[in-house]
Amino acid sequence: MKPRPFLRFILAAWVLAAPAMLPAQLAIQTNTPSVAQEMTSMEVLQPKVSPVVVEEAPATPTPFGAHLFKGDFTSVSFSGFNPDYEIAVGDQLKVMLWGSVQSSLALTVDAQGNIFIPEVGPITVAGVRNQELDRFVRDRVQQVYIKGVSVYTNLASAQPVKVFVTGYVQKPGLYGGNSSDIMLYFLSKAGGIDPDRGSYIDISLIRNREVVESINLYDFLATGKTHRSQFRDGDTLLVNARHHYVQLNGEVLNASRFEFKSGEIPLADLLKLAQVNPNSTHVSILRSTPGRSDAEVHAIDAVNGLVVKPNDLITVLRRSRPHSLMVSVMGEQDGEIRLVLPYGSTLGDALGRITPAARSSLENVQLFRKSVAARQKAMLDQSLDNLARSVTSTPSDSLEEAQLRQVETQTILAFIERARKVEPKGQILLGPRPESDSIHLENGDILYVPAHTRLVSVYGEIRFPNTQTYQRKFKATDYIRNAGGYTDTADEKNVIIIQNNGATMNLALTGKSARSYRPEPGDEIIVLPEPDTKNLQFAKDITGILYQIAIGARVVLDP
Repeated sequence: MKPRPFLRFILAAWVLAAPAMLPAQLAIQTNTPSVAQEMTSMEVLQPKVSPVVVEEAPATPTPFGAHLFKGDFTSVSFSGFNPDYEIAVGDQLKVMLWGSVQSSLALTVDAQGNIFIPEVGPITVAGVRNQELDRFVRDRVQQVYIKGVSVYTNLASAQPVKVFVTGYVQKPGLYGGNSSDIMLYFLSKAGGIDPDRGSYIDISLIRNREVVESINLYDFLATGKTHRSQFRDGDTLLVNARHHYVQLNGEVLNASRFEFKSGEIPLADLLKLAQVNPNSTHVSILRSTPGRSDAEVHAIDAVNGLVVKPNDLITVLRRSRPHSLMVSVMGEQDGEIRLVLPYGSTLGDALGRITPAARSSLENVQLFRKSVAARQKAMLDQSLDNLARSVTSTPSDSLEEAQLRQVETQTILAFIERARKVEPKGQILLGPRPESDSIHLENGDILYVPAHTRLVSVYGEIRFPNTQTYQRKFKATDYIRNAGGYTDTADEKNVIIIQNNGATMNLALTGKSARSYRPEPGDEIIVLPEPDTKNLQFAKDITGILYQIAIGARVVLDP
């Protein structure tokens, strides 16, 4: 099955990015109409400027502490030496005696908390700290063997236990570990705390139906302190329901949802947990109550004594007034590649600091800006989304039509996928005679100084794309003829000229033609493909997208 002519146009268009107007492209000109001019190609000469991405704080941040359960507390059960561990029922002890009595004993702490040593009797060791165990047992043995016997005691292994984990966790159940394991081991076994319903500050350790310890995970997050109690077989960890909370974001390291038990909490305590950035200056509080909404703003150094209440939205702010900006200078020049200028400086101020080289073309200087690149990217993505919807929703009248449509759709969707990877450069077209003192610079702007050249490039729908020396009497058709002439799919009326300052001219829109236009040194000539009139809507859409790519990114898509 042969593809229709329109498919051939798509494949041809895939290798060519032709220019046209882009609303996000800015035109700054004098003595000429305020019309957006286009740019294209010369990718090697142009700096790549990535769009600025402004990431907003999430509407509902994750709870403070939720990241704990993205870690790994379950791969290793703690069974190493812990000097503060208290000997418990079921622990395995190793006791060695030498001298007048020779013995090596492996003893288990019984239900009464004792170990039994022959000729000595029971010794109560439950509750003895690990670092005191050896001395404690030695003192008891030497009450019987006063002389001639030495004793050494060591904890061989902590008691294996099974702990119930319940409440607001992801996977309630019974989980095994050691009595020396920390609470996070068992909570992680249960999949962690339910971030929408569970409490991170109210976790109960229950033994024999009584709460023996209340655990606040914020203590572990802020200071590294863990719970005090050791686990026993049959203990229960209960994660209680979430209490009050506030949302805190902005200029902090920990933008999160913070929980508290009482009806209010000191703002200073929350800011300490959130880790305020040093350059923060203010705090805003948005409080909603039935029937009204209130807002407050306070200086960051005046928060002592302030309290926040449930469901408050707190934002830490930074108010700063820029005093200087940095501009990069690239291309054909011998001066600095970074210019630090006072805030409010203009293009003229920057041009006055540039040291031109012998071949510098300052009259064709080009300006690139991150914010423009971001708008260009947004416009391109919107056009691609619209094209994708049009292609996938077009109905077919017959089986053969549907089969042909499927081939075209796959080709167009592949083109869309490649086009999404294009990153616009954000050029601001300055026009032939810009009023440089009226164009204010932004921090991060890039100035590119092109070189004077005597070359003319020809590519697009021609047989042998090439670069030729400038000939004063040549018309555009002369350069095209020297490049092998038009291809069979070329649109001879749709010829684009890209000038040395990045401005673009569509000859068809200016009333000129390739037969009459005389290119200038440094110009580039692009010949576009001729669309299939049977599928004119898709052809227009794709051509428009190629224009945007050529203008915004100065690239040609490869097939």
